[in-house]
This record gives sequence, C-alpha cells and structure tokens, in this order.
Amino acid sequence: SRILVARNLYQEFLSRMTEAARKIKIGPPDDPATEMGPMANARRIEAMQRLIQDAVDRGARIETGGTRLDLPGFYWPPTILTGVPKDAKVLHDEPFGPILTVAPFDTMEEAIEEANATEYGLAAYFFTDAANAKRALIDGLSAGAVSVNYLKGVSADAPYGGIKQSGYGYEGGEQGVRSFQSLKMVNGLGSFG
Repeated sequence: SRILVARNLYQEFLSRMTEAARKIKIGPPDDPATEMGPMANARRIEAMQRLIQDAVDRGARIETGGTRLDLPGFYWPPTILTGVPKDAKVLHDEPFGPILTVAPFDTMEEAIEEANATEYGLAAYFFTDAANAKRALIDGLSAGAVSVNYLKGVSADAPYGGIKQSGYGYEGGEQGVRSFQSLKMVNGLGSFG
C-alpha cells in the first residue's frame, strides 16, 4: 500500500499515477466496462474512512479519491495520499482497500528502511535497471516475495508466503505441500523376516 519513488522521478510519477487512478472505471462487477468493483462490506468503508481521516488529521494530503462514492453498495474510489507522516495508521494497518501512499526517497538505504517499517511482509515490488540497486533491494527488503521489474501474479506451483504478520509458512510448490505432511525417520529397520 506504500509506493516509494526516487525524488528525481517523484513529481512525474505522482502526476501520472493520479491521472491513471482517476480514469479507473468503477461499477458493478457484472458490467463488462467495470475495472474496479465494490468493497466487500460496510466495515471496509468504515476502515477506509478511519485510515484516511487519521492520515489527513496528521498532515497528509489527498491527491485523488478519499471519500465514499455515491453509488448503491460499498464503492470507494482509488485513493492516493501524499505527505503521510510515519505514525499515520495507514502505514501500519492493512487497509484492504484502494489506498496508496506515495512518498519520495533520496537514498536506497532510506527506501529500504521505509519499505520495511511495517509489521507486514507479504510482497514487495521494485523497478530499476541498476544492478547494484537490484541487489541491495533483494537483500534488504523484508518480504516473503520480492518482484523485480514485474507485477504479475505468482505461478501456482511456486512456494508463496509472507513473513512477519503476513503469514507463517508457504502455500504452493513443494514447500507448501510439506506443511501438510508429517515426516517420520526410521532407524535400524533391518529385515522384516
């Protein structure tokens, strides 16, 4: 839910991301033109309102979205927040809704520290062509899955799992199957005669 952007690319990225978010077609799931449907229930709407209000009260700015849509059901628009202080709840609670925080960074160390400043660690994604940055991010990010210049899903036969409060163990692949097994070591079997 947090996007960190190198400061020299920040303004252009924010402008393009905000423009893209505003263009997302929100509507009922059975409408072929819909790109984003409703939230699961009223609790999700209440959580979104709480997280956004907390962030704004602490000094964050709403770039787009931020309020419930006037549609029947639980519709919330893609919301982008900037200037979010480190103690805002949106940076520490999983929103389970369309909220992004976007912030600039100056050094790779700062980006890694900020990305890891959460008790969750399911997945992290980054985009760079610099080999040294790739190695630093792969080694430094605390997440069960790290994607390099890639946003698609994980293959069904790949082991997948989070760390910290984002899960324990794996699903998929050999590692996921092992969690359902009980291994037994047998010594000195000899013959059955």
